[in-house]
Formats: sequence, C-alpha cells, structure tokens
Amino acid sequence: MKSPLNALLRRWLPRTIAAVGLSVLTSTAGFAQEEGSQLEWNVSGSLRVRGFYLSNGTLANQLDPTTLNSLRISGRDDIDATQEFLDTRLRLQLKVTAYQQVSAVMALEVGDITFGVKNAGGALGADGVVFENKNLYLEWHPTRYSFRVRAGLYPRESDPRGLILSNDVAGVHGEIELLGTATTIYADMIKAVESSRLDLDGDGVIDNDYNDRTLFIAGLTNNSLEALSLEAFLMADVDNTNDSPLPANSERDVFWIGLNADTRLGPIGISTTAIGAYGRQTTQGQRGVRIRGFAVDTRITFELPFVSVEAIVAWASGRNPSDTSRDEGFPTVTPFYGVSGIVYGNYGGFNATGSNLSGTAHATLKLRAQPSKAVSAELVVLWAWYTSDRDVSNNVNRFNRDARDLGFEVDLNLTYQVLTGFKAFARGSILLTGRGYTTERDARHRGGPLSQVIIGMQLDF
Repeated sequence: MKSPLNALLRRWLPRTIAAVGLSVLTSTAGFAQEEGSQLEWNVSGSLRVRGFYLSNGTLANQLDPTTLNSLRISGRDDIDATQEFLDTRLRLQLKVTAYQQVSAVMALEVGDITFGVKNAGGALGADGVVFENKNLYLEWHPTRYSFRVRAGLYPRESDPRGLILSNDVAGVHGEIELLGTATTIYADMIKAVESSRLDLDGDGVIDNDYNDRTLFIAGLTNNSLEALSLEAFLMADVDNTNDSPLPANSERDVFWIGLNADTRLGPIGISTTAIGAYGRQTTQGQRGVRIRGFAVDTRITFELPFVSVEAIVAWASGRNPSDTSRDEGFPTVTPFYGVSGIVYGNYGGFNATGSNLSGTAHATLKLRAQPSKAVSAELVVLWAWYTSDRDVSNNVNRFNRDARDLGFEVDLNLTYQVLTGFKAFARGSILLTGRGYTTERDARHRGGPLSQVIIGMQLDF
C-alpha cells in the first residue's frame, strides 16, 4: 500500500522541479539580458555628395606670364578660369558604452574623393581611395563622480571659435566639474610629432615644423550667472628638442591667453572672444624673433520669430615684413575659422585665407530665415581686409604694396529638408576682389570676381 506521502511526492515533485528549473532559467536569462544591456552600441554617420562650379575671374588670364607658368609647374590648378568637379565623403562613427561609464569611440572617413580635377581622379575606372581614421579614443565618465578623462585621437578646439587650433589631435583630455559652483576645469596634453614644415598664414615664413612638439591647453568655464557664461583658457606650444640641423630649421615656443564671454538679454545675444599671444622663434644662424599677436571676435545676434540677424566683427594682428626682430602676426597651430563661403571658406571650393583669421579682419552680417519647416535660407554679406602690409617683394607686378582691401563677398545658402535626416542644399558665393587680394596674387589688373556654386545632398543616419 502506497502511503499518502509517497503519492504526494510522486505527484508534486516533478511539477516542483519543473517550476524551480523554469524559474532558474528565467532568472538566468533575465540576468544575462541585464548584463548584456550594460553594453550600449551606437552607430551614426553621414554620406555627402556635392557638385562644384568655380569661376576665377581675378587670376585667369590676368597673371604675368612668368608667374602663370611658375604656378602651373608647381601644380596650382586654381588659376584656371573655371572648374567643374564632384566630390563625395562618407563618415562613420561607432560608439560603445559599458555600464554607462566607459565609452570607446571610433570615427572613420572615406573621402573627400574628388572627381573631375586634374591629378585628382575623374577618368573612367579611376577610383578615388581616401581612407582616414578621424577619431579613436577611450573616455571614462563615471556616473557617481563629476569628471571625465579622454585619451587617444579625438577632435579638439582650443577656443570657442577655433582661432588657434581646430583639428583632430592625439593626446589626453581631462575635465572636472566643481559641484555647487557651476564651474568646470579642463586640461589637455597633445603631442605633435611629424616632419612637415608649414606656412600656415601664407606669408612666406615657416610658422612651425611640428617636429616633436607638445601642446598644452587648460581652462575653466563658469555658468553661475544666469545671463552670463565665461570661459578663460591658456595654451602653450612648446618645442621639445633641437630638430635636424637644416639651414631653414626653426624652433618656436608660443603662449596664448584668452577669454570668451557669452551673454543673452531677451532676444539679443552677445559673444566675444579675445586672445593674446607671446613667444619667441629662433632660426639656426639667425637672430631670434620675438612673437606677439592679438585676435578678437565679437558677435551680436538678434532673434525674431522667423528671422535671425547676426553681426560679426573680427580682427587679428598681422606680420610686418619689414621688421626682422619681431613677428606681430597672430600665431596659430591649425585653425579653422569658417565664416563665409570664400574669404573664410567653410563649405569647400575657394578659400582665400585658408580659414585663418591671422593677419586679416572682417565685418560680416548674416540673415537667417526659415519660411517653412523644411526650407531654411541664409544671406551672408562680408567685407574683409588685411591688417598689415603683405610681403610682395618677390612679385613680378609690384604695385600698391600697402594695399589691404581683401574684398567684398555675398553668399546665399539654401537648405531643403527632404526627409528626416536627408537634405538637399545649394551654396552660392561671389567675392569682388579688392586691390590687396590682387596684389597678393600678383595679378596685372584688378580682374574680375571669384564665384562659386555648390549643390549637394547629404544623408545623416
């Protein structure tokens, strides 16, 4: 005779084991899912295709024959009267975050691949191959503490306008928020080790050779006042070693100090960035040159329901070629000062200053409107000039040596948001060149304007 206990065990034990097993499997799966969810993946990027039409009325057929031939031998294609070409670019970014505290970021770029320009592709079967690692860094930003540390290859601007440095850099960045004070302190140490010799402001003088240099950036931001935001920063460009003993070799140490202030009173916003620089450059076998410079950028915006107005006045000191003991041109590392289409080019095509404010100044007015949810328009009017005499002693046509008028520019930029993340755009620019511009380019006559039209599409994902 079977006992009631045995019957109960035979009846309910299998069910109990099954229930417990199912519970364990469910909890284990939930735990595994929770563990797996600690890794967050994000992939983003953009694909852009643009068509260019450039017309150079100032330089085309206006150069001295000797200068014209010299430029063509050196590979300068921008002296042609017109250029028509296409470029395309793909950017991809992968970001992986673990436990919401550590992120690994990789950004790749394929392009810009240009077709239709001599020596840059365009023939049948000529595939453009330009693969670049833009960013690759690790960032620690713990949720329980108010600091973050970033190391690797990352994008960096030295100041809010990119006047000194705006590029991808290899280094270490750290910042910490002082709780209760609305203040953040940050610092960077950046290494620059390469053998390129760069004339960044186009004045014929090597600005930096970047052979084993260290860049330091430090600063603080404060937002304790409701209507005022402040940022103070320091930067140093330190040459670490004596480079190879070349005749033109130079060593340069430069230090910058700057302040940015942003304020808003109702619909009116004011932003000012001012930077002073001091340093010294020594060239083998020559007397040392003292470096000092100054730059300022002030912007006033006025917001209306459908239109915004922005006025910009900026100025940076320039080099006096007749002074051999000091260089008063505002020193830069690798700036990107994009304000307009041609003078401070930020769209591609012509770029009269290399997107560098050093040695130039401008007064700009921008009008922005959005007549519909999908359409936006921007009108830019700019007048620019050189802030010092340009060294044209080697020019064939040495006229008006003290001419400083760079020119008057008008831009019209249209954007149409076709779909979410997909837009079409058109950029039109014309620069009525001044006497200073044609003198700098050694043109025989005042010549005609520079004009460009850029039409393209971009998908962001």
